[in-house]
Amino acid sequence: MLVIVPHIASAEMLPGPAWVQHTAATIAHGVDLFFVLSGFGLAYPLLAGRLNGTAVRLDLLTYAFNRCYRILPPFYAAVILAYVGAFLAKALGHFTNDDLLFVPHSIYEALAPLLLFDRGNLPINPNLWTIAVQFRWYAVFPLLLLIWVKSPRAFGVLLGCAWLGYLFTRERTIDLGTIPLFMLGIVAA
Repeated sequence: MLVIVPHIASAEMLPGPAWVQHTAATIAHGVDLFFVLSGFGLAYPLLAGRLNGTAVRLDLLTYAFNRCYRILPPFYAAVILAYVGAFLAKALGHFTNDDLLFVPHSIYEALAPLLLFDRGNLPINPNLWTIAVQFRWYAVFPLLLLIWVKSPRAFGVLLGCAWLGYLFTRERTIDLGTIPLFMLGIVAA
């Protein structure tokens, strides 16, 4: 609801007085919470096992397979459905905005979003932007967890550097802005 309600409010589709819409728009931290919960959800089982004295090992191949298996099929299904829906709507005359029908001008433009290399993903469904970001955090998660286990102080420095880098440099990328949230999830675990 922390993701859906602010989007409805920003589109001015939320019924009620203006203060309800304003309040709903200002609580737009559902995606932030999702990033924190993601870091927590991945780290907790491993760290809890470690605290219980159980030897916990992260098999990188199994981990990578599981992440890809859970993310890529639904992602590609959503992309295909969005394209089919857009083309059908256009064919039926209900949809005239050609800007939304993304036609790549290079191989990079065609493949990068499908391989989750950039945050832009496909303009056909901009709501999928978090999938690429999450996928990259899943890729660096084993390294982040290792740093946390070996040196929480080094982890804290890395977290602080990412946060300060986002706030005070020109590199205000979505990756630099969201990795501290993911890392805070690991700390919470």
